[in-house]
Amino acid sequence: MSVTKLGWVDSLPQELKSNIITLIKQDTSNVSVLDSLYTYLTEEFENKKRKISPKADSEPTSSIKMLSDYSIQVNRKILEEETIFELPQISFQSPLRKKMNLLLHLLPENGANPILSIVNPTTSEPELSYIQLDKAIKLCVLLPILGMSTVESKKNIGSLCFWLSDEAIPDPTKTDPIVCQINLDLVKKHLVKTGKIPATAESQMLEPTQLEGIKPINEAIIQFLTRQFKLCGINLINYLPSCDINRNKLRMSKDTGVVISHRANNVNDMLLIEAYKGSKDGSLIMVNQNEFNPSYIGFGFKKPIMLFSLNDVVSFSFS
Repeated sequence: MSVTKLGWVDSLPQELKSNIITLIKQDTSNVSVLDSLYTYLTEEFENKKRKISPKADSEPTSSIKMLSDYSIQVNRKILEEETIFELPQISFQSPLRKKMNLLLHLLPENGANPILSIVNPTTSEPELSYIQLDKAIKLCVLLPILGMSTVESKKNIGSLCFWLSDEAIPDPTKTDPIVCQINLDLVKKHLVKTGKIPATAESQMLEPTQLEGIKPINEAIIQFLTRQFKLCGINLINYLPSCDINRNKLRMSKDTGVVISHRANNVNDMLLIEAYKGSKDGSLIMVNQNEFNPSYIGFGFKKPIMLFSLNDVVSFSFS
């Protein structure tokens, strides 16, 4: 057998090809040995390739499953390096009733688009996740809680609420918003622990000019949250009373009702009062239009659930 009959030699790198030709010229009996070696290695490689290659009819696995236009199911843990911002161990009232982590994060499968997830703190896996947040979140507000805004030790606690667009709701029979209770004093401790703010930040704050408002450090934290949310496509509107006399002024502060003026003038931008439906007590909220949202009215038992654009309300009646 001559070199010319070993077609595979031509596919070798030039240096190796020259060495093979030299070896054969020295002893032509090497031809059959080299050819047998080539055949063996080729078959062995193909066998291994078949073993590790996925079956032709198998689907590539993905950690994301689309549930609606803006809602997804994530089937894996969220890694620390994928996290943009986290509020750990906060109490959710809707749609879940337990302590969970609220997470803004990324996933390689979703590109550079931020995701909002409610994450189980035990498994680090999301139970609810939303994408295209500028479209998925219809309204995002931070509200005072009736009965707490008048108590010094509790006025730095608020309700963080996200109402979803119809396209972000997988099941049209389950339209409850995301409602969680946020303790700004605990958020401050988390931000200090994670190095996002210095431990001395509170002592560096100016004295409040409106004593009925939240702590200056907590107002700075809300501004930080607002920027984080904005970068991810969510416009957070804060209605907690300010420590600054020039904004978010309390126009009324009672256990049964809270009224806030954004610009500290005579315009009421948020009204939250006790309300009843039959024998059930609840709360009624009205928010004025702003640069991001139209006017809304909401109602719910213990927490605001139902939400209507004020333009869709035909009439009001009082008795």
